[in-house]
Amino acid sequence: MSVLREGQPVSSVVLGEELELRWTTVGAEHIDFIVAECFAERLDGSPPYPSPLKLVAQGCTSRRVAGRLMLHSITAIENGFSTKIKAFRFDGSRRVRIRCTIDICEHRCPQMHKQKSGRSTDVALNNGDRKRIQHEDQGIQVRRVKACTHQVHY
Repeated sequence: MSVLREGQPVSSVVLGEELELRWTTVGAEHIDFIVAECFAERLDGSPPYPSPLKLVAQGCTSRRVAGRLMLHSITAIENGFSTKIKAFRFDGSRRVRIRCTIDICEHRCPQMHKQKSGRSTDVALNNGDRKRIQHEDQGIQVRRVKACTHQVHY
């Protein structure tokens, strides 16, 4: 995951500045991925610590931040996904960490928003780090990765 200003990586930003969050893969021909969830959390400062702010839930922008902090839906780009976000901070700290969970799939990932009841979609977590999604015609193996973080300073 990268935080970008006009296509260039940043680590220091101005409050309210519009930035791009971008998730990409390199050299991965037979895999796909989904940005499953993202949280922003305060770094440093003294207690009380606020709860992490959910930015992305089940592959979609969280309703709490849609149109205010996250300005657009997450969209597919070459080799990944992208969205716009306004720079923000939590009271009591000048640093924010954004942490995301990425689901990596063989070949193609199922569409998150199409997983409705009534379809033959079965989701089960095994050992806390894998889930298998079975459709009528095929099984898709998904591996959950929680290694996508970025820190921003104000």
